[in-house]
Parts: sequence; C-alpha cells; structure tokens
Amino acid sequence: TRMSKPKQPFNKPLPRTDHIELSPEKSDVGQAKHIVKTINPDISHYVLAEIGSDMGQLIKVKELVNPDISHLDLADNTEASG
Repeated sequence: TRMSKPKQPFNKPLPRTDHIELSPEKSDVGQAKHIVKTINPDISHYVLAEIGSDMGQLIKVKELVNPDISHLDLADNTEASG
C-alpha cells in the first residue's frame, strides 16, 4: 500500500514571451550594438596653413642678454668686517 499521497506535477506558469522579437534569418546575433549618432560639425570657416609655415606650436627661446656689470667693483674683504 502507498503511504503518501501521489505527487502532482508542479504547474509553473510559462514565462511571457510575446514582447520578444526574433532576429532575421542569417543575421548577426551578437551583442546589441549601441548606435551613436554622428555629429558633422561645420568646418567651412577653417583654412589650412601653407606647408612649412610656423603655426605657433614651437616656443621661441629668447636670446639671453648678459647685463653690463663693468661699472661694479668687488668689495674688499676687510671693508665688510669693520
């Protein structure tokens, strides 16, 4: 004799799939690609510089000028201590 009640099958509700669309045949089924809207800025007002022209990228080093110190004298060591 059977001691337990017969197990009834668990009736789990089926998931809703009516919102899912299938990909077309022979399509790439990889990850969805994020589409980025491209922006084409108006650059018609820009003008290209001539070949070899200085466009200001290089820092021009100013020539250092040595000051004229010919009018200066060194103090005598004995004068400074007194």
